[in-house]
Amino acid sequence: MTTSSIFMNLAIKDGDTSREFWTKLGFSFREQFSDDIALCLVLHDGHQWEILYTEPIQITQ
Repeated sequence: MTTSSIFMNLAIKDGDTSREFWTKLGFSFREQFSDDIALCLVLHDGHQWEILYTEPIQITQ
């Protein structure tokens, strides 16, 4: 089985601090999928992205 894309979701406390940290490490963000609530961190362009949520994720069943 081959995996073509991986998307991960993680909660964060502060979007500005997280953006600064990951940018200093050399990573980038997809701005079209980023806003005040979430940042789309590019881990491996075209294959791996991490969504960093600044608010708790509500899961409903």
